[in-house]
Amino acid sequence: MERKENIIDYVDLGLRVRQRREQLGLSQEKLAAISDISQMTLFRLENAQAKTELATLVKVANNLKISLDELLCASLTYDTTVYEHEYHELVKNCTSKEFRLINEVVPVLLKSVRNS
Repeated sequence: MERKENIIDYVDLGLRVRQRREQLGLSQEKLAAISDISQMTLFRLENAQAKTELATLVKVANNLKISLDELLCASLTYDTTVYEHEYHELVKNCTSKEFRLINEVVPVLLKSVRNS
């Protein structure tokens, strides 16, 4: 049986934890305390310096009031719901001019991404 490494994108996971923590106005110290983990564990999670146990991720996600799929979406290959939500949040207040520009840029970007 072939063993796969790096199934989880720890860099993206850490970035999402940090972004959400900052959105909620929590310090690393506070989030670590309410999650019952060390501040060093949280630091390592946010900086992709160590693999994190599932129980730790659940504690952190619960205290960030965010689902695990939102934290792990870069590692999931079957679901785009999180990205669709993020896209919606990005464009929800766009003007018609901004939408027109986005509609011109996105097809070009997609073509480039799909050809690389």
